[in-house]
Amino acid sequence: MGFEISRIERNELELLQQFNLELPDFSMEPIYLDTYTVAGTSHLQDVVAVAELLYKEMPVRLIREDNRYDDLAILIRTDDEKKIKIGYIPRKQNTILAHLLDGGKKISAKVTEYDIESRDYLKILVAVYLDD
Repeated sequence: MGFEISRIERNELELLQQFNLELPDFSMEPIYLDTYTVAGTSHLQDVVAVAELLYKEMPVRLIREDNRYDDLAILIRTDDEKKIKIGYIPRKQNTILAHLLDGGKKISAKVTEYDIESRDYLKILVAVYLDD
């Protein structure tokens, strides 16, 4: 079954071309899902070093991880060649995201806030978006 343009749509396209107008861009903007406080930062080897790498709006990668403590674990790491682990989506909040990732949906994330509260704890907030 092929895609067909109706007579009305064809007329609309001709009008757009006649007046040198372009079709609107219907590409979808990312859909904001939620902001999460990153879990597990107290287990990082060097909290200070990780804090020094972070910046606002920094893209991070969400990756499903085989984890003996959480069947739906989602690792958060830097989205660069270093691939540094910064923590996890909290276990109590990862179910829907895990299913979206498992289903092949494109998910993006970025650091929105961070604060080194001590040498052992780094508070990081990550905003997550559905891209398709």
